[in-house]
Amino acid sequence: MTSVSDKENRLLSITALRNSFTNTLAELLIYNFEPGFKWKILVHSLREFLGKFGRVDFSDFTSDELLLCGFKIWDKESNLHLIPLYLYPFLLNGLELTCIDGTKKIVQENYTNPYVESSLIGVDKANNIANENYIDNDNRAGMLAFGVIPKEAL
Repeated sequence: MTSVSDKENRLLSITALRNSFTNTLAELLIYNFEPGFKWKILVHSLREFLGKFGRVDFSDFTSDELLLCGFKIWDKESNLHLIPLYLYPFLLNGLELTCIDGTKKIVQENYTNPYVESSLIGVDKANNIANENYIDNDNRAGMLAFGVIPKEAL
């Protein structure tokens, strides 16, 4: 009996996560649920997936493994593989990402929030302070502007 390595488990977990998202979205599109119920299902599913799959580590994946998980190659020269949007809520703290402009960013807590709350209570959002840990979730063709360079390319 062969044992599955940690890396193989992480790869299987990411593909299972993508399948879970796909199945949930297909159900919501195909079945005639009320819009409010669909929204509840999406929010519940995200929380459930975070609990089940946790944060994902793909830092040591090869190009083939990243492509299997839905990453896309930004350009062949840098070999930057862009992160698929579905993985945005699951980025592992401490993971180093490379932006398409070449800058590097380390994933840290609160990376999904563009602002930190102002210390002034009752002040409107115009006074919020930009969160330096924010990783933009803007996407093109389902890919973030951030990615990783596969290990075999380093």
